Amino acid sequence: MALVGLSLFWGFFFLGFSMRFMAVAGSFSSLILASSSTQMDISSSKVQFPF
Repeated sequence: MALVGLSLFWGFFFLGFSMRFMAVAGSFSSLILASSSTQMDISSSKVQFPF
């Protein structure tokens, strides 16, 4: 019985950790996408691409 409780605890722990990691990764990717899209807009408004 203790083994079942322990496995349930670890399952919920890993589930919450993965969900939190996915949320953090999603926010980071959205930030990176927003910054890259603004950079693309700035570079597309100019003729040359500043690297």
